[in-house]
Amino acid sequence: MSNLFQGNYPTIQAGIAFDLNLRNRGPQGVFEQTVQTERQIKLDTARVEQIITAEVRNALQQIQTARQRISAADSSVRAASEKLESELRLFGTGESTNFLVLTRQNELADSRTRAIASRLNLYKSIVAFERAIGRALEAAEVTLK
Repeated sequence: MSNLFQGNYPTIQAGIAFDLNLRNRGPQGVFEQTVQTERQIKLDTARVEQIITAEVRNALQQIQTARQRISAADSSVRAASEKLESELRLFGTGESTNFLVLTRQNELADSRTRAIASRLNLYKSIVAFERAIGRALEAAEVTLK
């Protein structure tokens, strides 16, 4: 303790510390990480664009298919209606039976049901298309505030 109070220090210690980084890898690592993140974002963007493109193409194809089904269903309704009229004429002359008339009526009802279902599918396809191109709310006249 006496050496401490008298200021008599028998040992002296000195030191020099050098920190020499010829190549600072920290910022380079951050840069490489940023480059990888940018690549990942570009890949994700391309993937999303491909998904949207596929959805739009599928929706357009569904619309075309639904229109063709409507045309076919309308032709089926006309044919079933003509068959029923013919069967009714035959029934009126006694050349047909109740069973055949009822069968033709059922065929006409089925054809009309298919025609309605095909129109419904067209509307669903149009909604899917509007959703795919991002105009579903506008098409439904919905506004967000």
